[in-house]
Amino acid sequence: MRNYNLFILAILCQFTSLANWAEVETPTSENLNKLEIIGNIAFCVGENGTLLKSTNFGDTWNLLNSSTSSEITSIKFVTANLGFFTTIDGEIFKTQNGGSSWTGEQLQDIGALNCVDFLDENTGLTAGDNGNIFRTINGGNTWNTLGGQSVFVVNDILLMNDTLALSVGAQGSVLSSSDLGLTWTLVSTESFESFSALEKKNNEVAIFTGTNGVIGEFSAISMSVGEIKSIDSENDWLTDLEVLENGRVFAVGRNSSILRTNNGWKTLDLDSTNDIQSIKFFNDTLGLTCGSDGKIYKTETAGAPVGTKSVLIERLKIHPNPANNVITLSENFERKKLEVFDINGKNIMNINITSNNIDVSNLVQGQYFLRISSRTKIYSGKLIVL
Repeated sequence: MRNYNLFILAILCQFTSLANWAEVETPTSENLNKLEIIGNIAFCVGENGTLLKSTNFGDTWNLLNSSTSSEITSIKFVTANLGFFTTIDGEIFKTQNGGSSWTGEQLQDIGALNCVDFLDENTGLTAGDNGNIFRTINGGNTWNTLGGQSVFVVNDILLMNDTLALSVGAQGSVLSSSDLGLTWTLVSTESFESFSALEKKNNEVAIFTGTNGVIGEFSAISMSVGEIKSIDSENDWLTDLEVLENGRVFAVGRNSSILRTNNGWKTLDLDSTNDIQSIKFFNDTLGLTCGSDGKIYKTETAGAPVGTKSVLIERLKIHPNPANNVITLSENFERKKLEVFDINGKNIMNINITSNNIDVSNLVQGQYFLRISSRTKIYSGKLIVL
């Protein structure tokens, strides 16, 4: 009984620590790469052509047909109807009906397209491996190659205003263009870090992040990069950025890293082992992150910690118990996750529930603790395997 009570206490502590970033259910376990938000609609893309859409501020997600089985690397919506995504196989896809259907075009045969951005409904850029950059001025009906830019890879691209375009990539590369991407100039950074994400901070400054927890700024006035420094105490790779309307900046990355400006940089890491790939906000308080294993987290407090959340703890009823093959859950938990812990509290198995019957034949003889969680309720129980 002592072990079980300690397990319940650990559950409550973990749930409280995650109250500022609550996990929401998704219909996939594929790794997720990028979020996009337009209005109250959110999209999320990832491996094996995974394309998710939410119409209720990220509370629930539906799986859409992306018309590809390739890994989707980035996504951009220009309007609620007009959107684009890129793939690891050098393709760009377009929708004109809010993601209901997509048509694709192969832009390069070797290497991925990693990013896409649009200035308006007509003018856009996409780029990727081998430093290749492509441009459209007719809403993606046709794309013109601008060739390789003498850099190994372009990871992100930004149309800053109606003349200035920027891109960042591997080996400390930052490129600028004063003619909306027609010609590019390599900007000196004196860095060998790989830069991953690029966002507009204000009309004069763009901000970028990369490996070893680094962050830097590009000045549109001096057309130069300032100091590049690490803001993550563990030097985790920072993979994405978001700048809110109130000027606050978020950076996210590997090992559940979440950092936020607040009189300097504050760490708000998730209490998990998720590699966070992307972050987007609906407004100054309501935001989403995504990452490994189909995980999406939501905050309603701009990531700030909140007080202890009211959580109902209920006993998970299973039979038979003891068991040695299959157990049956007493309630319908379809599309939720069953977590299995050993007597030391180590998470040894996660099962996406598709029916009330759960196969436990892979568990060796012994005692285990089970948990099924939602945002307001936790079901927990003890299982003995013979």
